[in-house]
Amino acid sequence: MSNEDKAKDKLTRAKIKVLLKNPFFGTLLMYLQPVSEQSVNRVDTDGENLYYNPGWFINLTEDEIAAAICHTVLHCALGHLWRRGSREPQRWNKACDHVVNLILADEGYKIPGDMPADKLYRGKSAEEVYNLLGTKETGGIKKNNLQGDSGSDDRSAGKDYEPVDQHHRWEAKRHDFKFRGGAVDQLWKERVARAVQTARSRGDMPGALERAVGGFLYPEKNWRVVLAEFLTKIKSDYSWLPPDRRLVPYNILVPDLGEEEERLEDIVVAVDTSGSVDNSQLQRFLSEVRAITASFPTINGHLVFCDSKIQGWYNLTDFNNIIPRGGGGTDTHPVFREVEKRRLNPSALIYFTDGMTLYPVIEPDYPVLWVLTSENKTPPWGRKIIFK
Repeated sequence: MSNEDKAKDKLTRAKIKVLLKNPFFGTLLMYLQPVSEQSVNRVDTDGENLYYNPGWFINLTEDEIAAAICHTVLHCALGHLWRRGSREPQRWNKACDHVVNLILADEGYKIPGDMPADKLYRGKSAEEVYNLLGTKETGGIKKNNLQGDSGSDDRSAGKDYEPVDQHHRWEAKRHDFKFRGGAVDQLWKERVARAVQTARSRGDMPGALERAVGGFLYPEKNWRVVLAEFLTKIKSDYSWLPPDRRLVPYNILVPDLGEEEERLEDIVVAVDTSGSVDNSQLQRFLSEVRAITASFPTINGHLVFCDSKIQGWYNLTDFNNIIPRGGGGTDTHPVFREVEKRRLNPSALIYFTDGMTLYPVIEPDYPVLWVLTSENKTPPWGRKIIFK
């Protein structure tokens, strides 16, 4: 058997292993046509084909090949091929590799060789990792193993690494009409959605992986739209039990809207007034709070100013007569402790902050919406939208 045939046979068995172990990856791999290519150092993809070097494959175990091809197809699944925009290519490639390798590590795959997989970036998007990587770093990268044991700051340049996939064919496709027109983007969204359904049907779709592809399938809307939807959902969350008693004698059943009014009174709006929030950010926060009170006149909840401690707790309807105070350190714990101390059961808490703060470890029972000024900060729970 020739090396070419040996590599092809190994690839086939590796794909079968992936399909049996993880149907999400296995389903997606079926969409990439394998192409043996000597000019490829290891593996690569253009979103249509899986290019591989047969000489590299024959020196790998089937498990290593499985990890390598999953690495490549996950770039497609997360849209890394066409999301770079004007970002610096090498830095973008590293950011994408961090994201992919951390996901693979969590799924038990071991990429051959030393690859970037810093645990500090776990759960972040490629855009978030790109922003966190040092702006001067365009060459080497500090090596981290796939167990993510490093707690190092990956902003310093280190020894160059050889990526599993070269990403060269991504760039060659950037000017392709199907890429520019969004056809490939839409095609992979459909493929990912089908792969998710396949994995779910087998009860084998890890939550962390589903959250990772969720950002690709359902990109975040304009933050004002999300804020409005968040509040509207609360406002419309009325109950049919009991129905409006005034109309029961007439056999007309409508929801009791009195419960809607009660729910809206429990909203808590917290504003970060710490020293890291500059005056322009604070004014924008206050402007949005004013818009909330104007758009939802039935809201009669609480307005809180907090840096490292509560600087003021007011009725939300008194907003125009309040002067925010703060300027110290930053911590969100006091707000949640005060909610508990007052024995409140808010229907929602909306927190305006720059994200440079401490978060409670335990998520409360009520929904929380974080309105952040930076996508670099990720709260450990709750819904997050970026304030732009």
